[in-house]
Amino acid sequence: MPALRCATQGAQLSRAAASSRARRVSRIITRAAEPKQDAPAATPNSSEPAKPTYVREFDSWGARIVESDGRLTGPEDQKDPWEGENMEAVGKIFEKWFVPGLVVLGLICGGIAARSYNEDADVFIKTPTGPDADIVVVPAQALAPAPVVESAPAVSAQ
Repeated sequence: MPALRCATQGAQLSRAAASSRARRVSRIITRAAEPKQDAPAATPNSSEPAKPTYVREFDSWGARIVESDGRLTGPEDQKDPWEGENMEAVGKIFEKWFVPGLVVLGLICGGIAARSYNEDADVFIKTPTGPDADIVVVPAQALAPAPVVESAPAVSAQ
């Protein structure tokens, strides 16, 4: 008998939980918003949003829900600066010249890097002749070409 009593108490608890959920959903508050007056049609430039004609508020699973038939306004209602004919032209230019522009930019950057690679180097390391060879450090002045001294042509007095 105790097992039967325990099973029936569990069923009563689950029924009570289901009915509390039903009670929570049944607390829907419906109210009518202010009725629309015979006002002129709203212009698209008006900053005042249109008032809803019907609002329904209720709690569902711990969240407050508000439903309305009024028009929602948001960032999608604002004019996008990236739309239009001038941006179409910019898009076509990028579509056509993006890859060649990257190639030219790479060549320019590579040229600057190659020119300035050893610009301020003080020492260089000589390539080893074998696996057991010692590392040889060569000063930059030893690799610089010796200045060529040419004698000035002699001026003959006649």
